[in-house]
Amino acid sequence: DINEALDGNAVAKEYKLDNGGIIVHVTVPVLNNNEIVNALLLTTEEGDIGLILQEGRQGFVRVFIITIFVTLFLSIALSTTIARPLTRLSTAAERVTDAGIGDTPIMDDRRDEIGTLSRSIRRMTVALQDRVNAVEAFAADVAHEVKNPLTSLQSAIETLNTSQSEDEKKELILIAFKDLKRLDRLISDISSSSRLEVELAKGEFENIDLKDVLASVIEVTESTLIKKYGVDIKSVSYTHLT
Repeated sequence: DINEALDGNAVAKEYKLDNGGIIVHVTVPVLNNNEIVNALLLTTEEGDIGLILQEGRQGFVRVFIITIFVTLFLSIALSTTIARPLTRLSTAAERVTDAGIGDTPIMDDRRDEIGTLSRSIRRMTVALQDRVNAVEAFAADVAHEVKNPLTSLQSAIETLNTSQSEDEKKELILIAFKDLKRLDRLISDISSSSRLEVELAKGEFENIDLKDVLASVIEVTESTLIKKYGVDIKSVSYTHLT
């Protein structure tokens, strides 16, 4: 190795010992004014390479163990703070879908996105419950309003079949026509109400200035009173209007 260094070549070699150890020789030429005047030989002692490798393995194992503990800690933290609450919200949504309106777990103590989502789902559930209650009440009112003319119509038809008086028959026919018109009016009102409900459900809400609404109401009221009574609303007292 020294002879090769004196010839101008840098040499690095690894030697295995009989006992299994490893040593490394590095030989470089020493220059003086671009002339080789000597050679420098550096060598490791027996066991240095093994010690370096052992320390590297130990450092890798320590880093690996720390990484595992950090990963486990983050997994538990994420599961507790994110995954589990989202699972509860998902279960509540599935319960609403499968079994009707139910209680939604709300997390008022949380001020993050999970808490905001939970409160939004609760508001949505309450609004849905109100809508279901309104539909049930509307269906009950419709059934009650439709049942009355149907009962009257049925009674008139049954009486018409047994009546012998022409005047009574004409009166019963008039009653039947009135009940039919009432049913037609009810059906038209129900249809209009349903369309209005659909339009309101599809519409987008926005904030409005109440002053503009009141100004429009006052303007329409003034115009109506002027046309109807020929007077200005400002000169009419509440008692006079009553």
